[in-house]
Amino acid sequence: MPRGPQRSRGAGSPPRPPHPCGFCEPPPRRRATQGRDAATLLALYGDDAEIRMVDHHDQPSHPRVLHGRSAIGDMFTDVCAREMTHKLESILMDGDHVAFVESCRYPDGTRVLVHSMADIRDGRIVDQTSIQAWDEE
Repeated sequence: MPRGPQRSRGAGSPPRPPHPCGFCEPPPRRRATQGRDAATLLALYGDDAEIRMVDHHDQPSHPRVLHGRSAIGDMFTDVCAREMTHKLESILMDGDHVAFVESCRYPDGTRVLVHSMADIRDGRIVDQTSIQAWDEE
């Protein structure tokens, strides 16, 4: 498989084989994100996966770390239960690495933007770093 982000290969080019990670296939990932489906999102992570979240409160030298499916599942359950919209803006693949951008909006108009990079092993995310920012009051 060629290195670098996947790009349109033009008319007549054979399609690339799907990546084994369901997270990276835009339609299922997009449906889970936009449908606020915590269980489907959690299924994309390995048992010992780790997510590091960096934002205004949890700065780079002391990120919030979620380790394991239980902690990650709690986070997805919380976020998916909130009255807000989620939109998967883009996904880029490079071998066993994925980058994605998600934008969210609360009913009062407050916006959240999350940029994430993750490593994939055996078809599941095992390590992810996310940087998020939101509108301040």
